[in-house]
Amino acid sequence: MNNNSKNKINETIIDDIRNLYNTKHYTLVIQRAQQIMKEHGDSFIFWSFIGAANFNLGMHEEASEAFYKVITLNPKSPSGYNNYGYTFLKLGKMEKAIENFYKAISINNEYDEAYINLSIAYKEKGENEVAIQNYKKLLAFRPNNEKAHNNLGVIYREEKMFDKAS
Repeated sequence: MNNNSKNKINETIIDDIRNLYNTKHYTLVIQRAQQIMKEHGDSFIFWSFIGAANFNLGMHEEASEAFYKVITLNPKSPSGYNNYGYTFLKLGKMEKAIENFYKAISINNEYDEAYINLSIAYKEKGENEVAIQNYKKLLAFRPNNEKAHNNLGVIYREEKMFDKAS
């Protein structure tokens, strides 16, 4: 089998799993990805699907383990670190979450989602000033990010900084 045929098969398998994921068949995503990796070896792509499926099933510990595999297999993956951090955020482990969001940002310093999640983690810790600083960093390179504007406005309102909320 040549590389083009192998790539087509891989693309077809990934598309099949993506379709299962998009139709919210999370348990099937996990089963299918695990089966494929038994046959073909570990893959950060399939671990990503497993992590996301577990997360959506509310199984945050299992999602965390899967995302750890992602960053082990692909240590240059900003989304892997972001997702790994997000599981810690949901588990209430803010320091671990923050550490992983910073790692994602160190790989891609214009990664919107990591800045949003980093700011959310700091807000959860009660460190609103640091959250504000990170939202402002994001808005410096992505001035139209609605989520950043909205979340920043919420903090300003909560802090009674009404002059800045407009």
